[in-house]
Amino acid sequence: MAFVNNLNKALINKYDKFAFDYIEYPHKSFWTKDISDTDFRNALRDSARVKSPLTLYVHIPFCRQLCFFCLCHKEITSDYSKIESYMGSLYSEISLLRDFLKSEQITLDIRNIYIGGGSPTLLRQYDFDILANILGTITALDGLNSFTVEIDPRNTTKEMLNHYASIGVNSISVGIQDFDPKVQKIVNRFQSPAMVESLLTAKLRTLFKSINFDILVGLPGQTVQSVTETINKVMNMSPERLSFTFLNYSPDKYPNQSLMLKNAELPDPYTKQQIFNAGLEIILQNGYERNGYEHFSKPDDNVARAKHLGKARYNSLGVTRGDTIGMIGLGRHSYSSVGDFYFQNFYEQEKYEASLKCGIFPIYRGFHLSKDDKLRRNIIQALRTDFGINIAQISSEYDIDFFNYFKTELGCLADFVNDGLVKISGSRFEATETGIPYILQICRAFDKYVRGTR
Repeated sequence: MAFVNNLNKALINKYDKFAFDYIEYPHKSFWTKDISDTDFRNALRDSARVKSPLTLYVHIPFCRQLCFFCLCHKEITSDYSKIESYMGSLYSEISLLRDFLKSEQITLDIRNIYIGGGSPTLLRQYDFDILANILGTITALDGLNSFTVEIDPRNTTKEMLNHYASIGVNSISVGIQDFDPKVQKIVNRFQSPAMVESLLTAKLRTLFKSINFDILVGLPGQTVQSVTETINKVMNMSPERLSFTFLNYSPDKYPNQSLMLKNAELPDPYTKQQIFNAGLEIILQNGYERNGYEHFSKPDDNVARAKHLGKARYNSLGVTRGDTIGMIGLGRHSYSSVGDFYFQNFYEQEKYEASLKCGIFPIYRGFHLSKDDKLRRNIIQALRTDFGINIAQISSEYDIDFFNYFKTELGCLADFVNDGLVKISGSRFEATETGIPYILQICRAFDKYVRGTR
């Protein structure tokens, strides 16, 4: 496990430069506003024609309290009438989708549902049940591979989890971030390990096939010791999956993040990597398998099994089992990946609601991917998940000479090769164990929109 124990400060200082997280490619900042409702409807028709398997994502953008680190699209409120108003619009969007599918005699191959936020657990049972019922008019809830809800332990009860399970929810993702009280104070999120343990009792855990924990690395006030203690506590709770993710610090885009720095500084790049490696070593020593850059699971979890079969895929939900190709996003800000298109809904409630009242899908912006875009996206996703690609397979699938096609990109990676971070042979392009921490920077070399190539 050389990548756990071997830290080179010179390499960290050289390569610790900004790179997109590559949840999608190209990044949303390059999407355009000339993508429309018509494009979305056509993409749905095409997806049904080729029987493309899909995930349905539903966004609930409300929280009671602001977490200073948060990058999510959210609205802080204690006024439930705002949530009720939004849910009415959300039901309208789902109904619009259902009616379009019915009129076109389209049956989508939806295999997963994911309800995220914000804090979906703010929904009262009445509204959650309406949401589940109307989603059930698009796809059978009892036939899904996974039905996941994001859980905020601060506003979730055992009774709520029991109820979720009773209507088909079989997976939950729990926001942890950090258990250190000092860090929690800095980031304005207080939840003790005891709170989580009392919620996830042994009996309740039998109701769900998989439980994921989210942990953040690089928060102000974090140290190697504090994160080691957090990870040890997480290991004692034994979630099936773990997202151990670096904080994306972008206060210019997310002003709330600057509030964290009143009482502490962000860890420097070297300390941040020390923190990650210390946690990584504990996770691996406890039998978890690494499924991607920042994602881990127990060996018997279906994501780990998919990884062994070469089927795991990276998307906005992390590393998944790869049973779906695209995603339909519902709700404000949600985005869809359908066929050759990306679509994103309006952020503003007024525009979102007005579009739906006109019977128009609330598309704010999107992107039409070319063959080259899809090639680069597949390479980046493979690097994010497997840290390497099969050159012969890529060349055959896209009918290219890899070394000629990416001559410029490979030239940009010369330093990575010389520094032992990337290894290129006739059949494989891959990050070395030393190079894995810089996988996003390696991905960036294939990003034509950032680099301006082709």
